Formats: sequence, C-alpha cells, structure tokens
Amino acid sequence: MELDSLADAVTFGLVPVVALCLLLTPESPGLRVAWIGAAFFYVVSALTRLGFYDLHHAESASFVGLPTTVAGLVWSSVFLTAPSTAVTVAVLVGTGIAMVSSIPIPRPRGLGLVGFGGWAVLLLILHGLAGRHPALG
Repeated sequence: MELDSLADAVTFGLVPVVALCLLLTPESPGLRVAWIGAAFFYVVSALTRLGFYDLHHAESASFVGLPTTVAGLVWSSVFLTAPSTAVTVAVLVGTGIAMVSSIPIPRPRGLGLVGFGGWAVLLLILHGLAGRHPALG
C-alpha cells in the first residue's frame, strides 16, 4: 500500500507541478512567487492527503477530502485549456485545500463509477486529438 501511495504522490502530486513548471512563464515576479508558493502547497497537500489515507484507509462509504486521483483528472482537464499563471495558482490552491479538507466525498459506485471512468476516457481522447490536430493543440 505504501508503494501505491508513493506512486500516487509522484504521479498526481509532483508530475502536475513539474509539467506546469515546463509549460508556464509567469507574467511578473509577483506571480512567480505566488506560483512557487501554490505549487509547494499543492505538493505538500497531496503528500499529507496520501499519508492520512495510509493511516485511515478503512473501507467506508466516502473518502475524506479529494482523492489525489481525482486531482489528477482535474489537472488533465485544466491542461486542455492552456491556463494562465493566475488560473494555475487558483487551481493549485483549490485542489490542495480540497485534498486536505475534511469534506466527505462519496466513493464512486454504479453510474458514478461509470462517470468517473468516462471522464478519464474523454480526457484521453481529447488530449490525443489536441496532440494530432493543429486547431486543437
């Protein structure tokens, strides 16, 4: 289970921040500082969320806070839009807060699980199209 959490920490915690670092050019020094702070907060939030899950992973009807895998889907969705630095900072902080919040989030079952899987498949298709078609990429 710890290896799974380590893989999630890298995949859904660190990789989005590294990708953003490669894609973004902050428009001002103030936005650069805000981006670095938000990126650090996001990574720490992902690590905290995964550590909490490892300690309290008993099967229940809901997750506590936003799962890192859902945060990964959020980032895959955001990457389709070529976000500005300010939007990126807002999404980093928002998803970071959601991951460490105590809000119960129901585990997907039935149609919810189909919707969750459909979201992932749709993102694969859209990213594939964006990589191949000049008007979409």
